[in-house]
Amino acid sequence: MADEAYNIGVTAARAAAGSVVGKQAEPFLVVDSLAVTKDTVKDGWKKSLNKDVPATVAEAIK
Repeated sequence: MADEAYNIGVTAARAAAGSVVGKQAEPFLVVDSLAVTKDTVKDGWKKSLNKDVPATVAEAIK
């Protein structure tokens, strides 16, 4: 399992920005998680971190 780390940051930033204009966010923020296998690690990495898998990881899953 992997969390959607990039979306955690996006959600936290939106909550912080909302507080500046008087919107109150829930005290506990949640984003989805995703299941990752050797066959889907490249896609999972991209979805979780919003960047391509590093060459060292790509090489390790061949």
